[in-house]
Amino acid sequence: MGPNELAWQRIDQELHIGDAVREDGALVVPMEDIKRVGKREIRFLLKQDRRSQVPSFLDGGGCMSISNSDVLFYNNDLHQTLPTPTVVDHVNVHNSSLPALIDPWLLSSEPEAIGVVETLGGLNQFTADNLVPRSTGRHKIFKPFEMKLHGTRIGTSIPITNPQVESDGWWIGDYAGYALEAKMGKSNELHRRQLFYQYHDLNSRLVDQNTDLDTKILSLISRGEGVYDLYEFEFRDEFDILSCEVLQSKRIHYHRGEQNKLQIHYAGHTPNYSAPFPQADDLGLVLKTFDWIASGYGLYEWIFETGYDKRQFDYYFNASKWLNLFHGNSSNPVLTSFGKQFKLMSKTDRKNTLGSILVSDYVFANCTEVRPENIRSAATDLILEKGEKYRVQTRITADRRAQTVKAWIVSLGLHG
Repeated sequence: MGPNELAWQRIDQELHIGDAVREDGALVVPMEDIKRVGKREIRFLLKQDRRSQVPSFLDGGGCMSISNSDVLFYNNDLHQTLPTPTVVDHVNVHNSSLPALIDPWLLSSEPEAIGVVETLGGLNQFTADNLVPRSTGRHKIFKPFEMKLHGTRIGTSIPITNPQVESDGWWIGDYAGYALEAKMGKSNELHRRQLFYQYHDLNSRLVDQNTDLDTKILSLISRGEGVYDLYEFEFRDEFDILSCEVLQSKRIHYHRGEQNKLQIHYAGHTPNYSAPFPQADDLGLVLKTFDWIASGYGLYEWIFETGYDKRQFDYYFNASKWLNLFHGNSSNPVLTSFGKQFKLMSKTDRKNTLGSILVSDYVFANCTEVRPENIRSAATDLILEKGEKYRVQTRITADRRAQTVKAWIVSLGLHG
């Protein structure tokens, strides 16, 4: 068990939250009690981007802060499932048309992902509006309101008063105001709280200014390899968090133009073949993991930031180790001399250096001459051909590693 699971176990054993929710449908618990019993910060416990992070004693229910001092435990699922978009726009992008700091294929943060779809016109096209950005950030919700409850003995509604709201992006258009929640990774679910509170915060501000603009809630999921999913949501009843629906969705797939292949200036760096062949598709997260660990982050901070588990942490650490950035193991990582240099490099220099490492490897070098749609199958065969060197014996394992080969080559623009 991780620290969150252990904390929730202690909390339920002393406060009997699960029993109360099963009996009454909902329970409000002071944050101070949760923190005192769980011996863990509330912000760690309530970071629940996935259903798997919800306390198991809720049996499929959910929890969320409803003020700066109370948490609601509810017998209803509070997560929103995100369907795979059926509408796909394929967009060819050339290096010459990319503004500074915009790279659709190699990201390390949500703001970078937002910058891509905003700058390249994806947001305007999706909303059919002319958007002007507004400042956002972390703040208290603008006006209190009553949230409806279902199937509980504690009442038909509950006041929402000053919980913290974090907005990744706000825009004002000709027809509406827009709030956006951004995520990176493969997850197909969101906590509805992130949508619900942003809707009420933005809507109350628009009403307060006597505008006739509608309030729209969007989500952006950066999937990697130049793929971005956009969603628009609607609450059929604006005071019922369970009434959320996906109104529309679209996938934007940015492809490099023919002249976009990264030009490598060879630096003589090679992989560390004593480490496992990489299985960590998101190269941006590999770089972010490197920076976090180099700055003193450990396993549990990484899990909190990413929502992934220890197994994924080991994969991403080992990917950094294969790139010769660390010695040791994930419990006691040590920067290599090359890692110390890499820590100080600019993003452009990092991309070039990573490219030089990859093209020095047999599998990656051969796959740079293959079209993106064929890289995975080619890499699978090449990994098996050198199975002893890469410590891979089965086609299933080779195919999984091959997906990382494809993702990294596409992220750096090394493909033919």
